[in-house]
Amino acid sequence: MKKLISIFLSLIIILGCFGFTVSADEETPIVIVPGFMGSKLYADSDFDDRVFGENGDVNEFSKIAAKRLFVKEPVNLQKAAEYGAGNKYKALASVLCDTYPKRKVYFFSYDFTKNAQSGAVLLNEFLKTQPKVILVCHSYGGLVVASYLNAYGSSKVEKTICIGVPFEGTVYAQLATDMGFINGSSVSQLMPTDNYLKEVYGKDYVKNWVSDQNFLYSDGIPVISKTDNVYYIMGGGMLTASQLLYEDGKIIDILFDNDGDSTVTKLSSTMMGKFSRNQGDNVAVFNVRHSEMLQSEDVANYILSVLEGKNKHTNTSSAKGYDVVKAVGDVKVKLSGETGNIESTSVYVENNYGVSIRPDERSTIVAVTGEDNYIVLTGNSDGFVDLYVKRYDENNKLVYTNTFIQIPVTKNTVVKSIITNGDMWLYTDFDNDGVFDDCIKSEKDGQKLLVTDTPVASATGGKYRRYVNVKLDTATNGGRIYYTLDGSDPLTNGKLYMGELKIDQSCKLTAVTIKDKYTSGPVLTEEYIIKQPNKLFLFVVAGIILLLAVIILIVRLYNNRKRRKYVFR
Repeated sequence: MKKLISIFLSLIIILGCFGFTVSADEETPIVIVPGFMGSKLYADSDFDDRVFGENGDVNEFSKIAAKRLFVKEPVNLQKAAEYGAGNKYKALASVLCDTYPKRKVYFFSYDFTKNAQSGAVLLNEFLKTQPKVILVCHSYGGLVVASYLNAYGSSKVEKTICIGVPFEGTVYAQLATDMGFINGSSVSQLMPTDNYLKEVYGKDYVKNWVSDQNFLYSDGIPVISKTDNVYYIMGGGMLTASQLLYEDGKIIDILFDNDGDSTVTKLSSTMMGKFSRNQGDNVAVFNVRHSEMLQSEDVANYILSVLEGKNKHTNTSSAKGYDVVKAVGDVKVKLSGETGNIESTSVYVENNYGVSIRPDERSTIVAVTGEDNYIVLTGNSDGFVDLYVKRYDENNKLVYTNTFIQIPVTKNTVVKSIITNGDMWLYTDFDNDGVFDDCIKSEKDGQKLLVTDTPVASATGGKYRRYVNVKLDTATNGGRIYYTLDGSDPLTNGKLYMGELKIDQSCKLTAVTIKDKYTSGPVLTEEYIIKQPNKLFLFVVAGIILLLAVIILIVRLYNNRKRRKYVFR
């Protein structure tokens, strides 16, 4: 027995001399698999000509998608620095390296312009050289890992940690493709899946791309969902585009989900609800955006707890009600509230408060959480703006709408809104002098067209004898009425209405309301036919009346004469 113990202790000493420890968990390498646009790409195998990775955004992507590209072999971060495109993974890598200074932590780069299967092939080649590993995959990197598990199994993987993975795609890939920012085989795998489209649009959904997510499934079930020791980290409580609505091939509106991570919806992150967000300790939900998960201290602490086998987490996300504002016109949109603000300063803007998207040059769609939000529109040029406001509750149910059509703006115009009990008041400062020039109300679920009202005449057109008095009025506050009596256009030939009109000749009255900065509304048209008495008829009547008067006078004189004769007798 003493001899066996001596041999065992000797083996431990020998293993220690070769750098091994008795802790299997401490030996297990960690491999970071980055997401879409997360790897640095090069145009040459010597890695002298980097073509993607300085910023790691869509502007760089459009320049490299058609080229032959190269990536560096996996880098052991304990020996060399490699944090991916734009150094997005530096915070996470630093936490892992500082916590486990003796553990190998690799950054695995792959060509994300190709499909996930090609990344899986590269990952397999690397894992052949390793003992069991722990995979920490982010976003599209999770699809690469899912493809690997489907093709090669999980024998080389001890644990898999998925961070913000779009298992059922993301609407933002669809949006970016429609706007011409990204394309390629990898993008098609980021598009919303058929399962997702059927759920949100119905069975008669229409798409203009070829889906390519079959690599995720085996017998109709996502392989990763059947794999042991998989942990899911998701964002929640963030406004996330869930549907794009089209008309004539153009995006006309965007619907949102208030419990995603600003990029991946709840449906996509849970594989269409194949597992619950409250499903044990292998699902962790944080109130954090997709782009901030890698910098989140809470997310990093959960990853460490998984690595230590203590994966405990209390989900912190909470969905809130929100407003969606769509402005059609050349304006800048800003939404503000108690929790913050967001402004449409570029094509795409997001923060913890909401998101702003410009799907085309004329439309801006902004979604913001919370209540008591107010809108500020600033004109970029002279023209008109249509404003559509929708209020949703915490369950994504539409509560009410407000609509303003044809808001007049100039380069200096500032328009502000206030919502009270569903009614919306719009205040307009046309010349940006700090004084509001106009105030208009749109009632709850109502629409207000910002054009002048048609004038109203006190007497309708028709036939009148001799003359008719006509008063004109308008419901447009501060509007001026211009009119003509010859049927011509009152906008060009009209006279300013000053008071009641006496019309004693047949005519066609036209009238319009004019107000500064407003579109003139429909023209009032009334035709009056005035019948004057016939002059010959009047002359005859007058003659007859005169004749009768003479006869009456003669008769009276005759009668008076007879009476006198009688008296004298």
